[in-house]
Amino acid sequence: MLNQLFRIWVTGADNLLDREDKTTLPIRMPGRSPVMRQVVAIMAADRVLARLLNAAVGNALITPEEADILSDGSLQVLLPSAAQEASEEGGIVNRPRPTTC
Repeated sequence: MLNQLFRIWVTGADNLLDREDKTTLPIRMPGRSPVMRQVVAIMAADRVLARLLNAAVGNALITPEEADILSDGSLQVLLPSAAQEASEEGGIVNRPRPTTC
């Protein structure tokens, strides 16, 4: 499930940046809505991750703190892919060091 979510996030973002429409989640929308289809797929993937983590907490498989770590970690895993895509777009010269809130 997590691999599919990562695929939706990465490919959906790439589709938006490159004006492509590769299917990551088969969403039917009226008319031709390639941009909104990608946005909805990315939003849905976030909701699925939240439900997976909530279910794991509810089943006492992980603690709420571990769920937060996993949620934050999923974004950290995606950032190198985002930086690579941004560099292909000419938008990243160097990457700032991460900071905590």
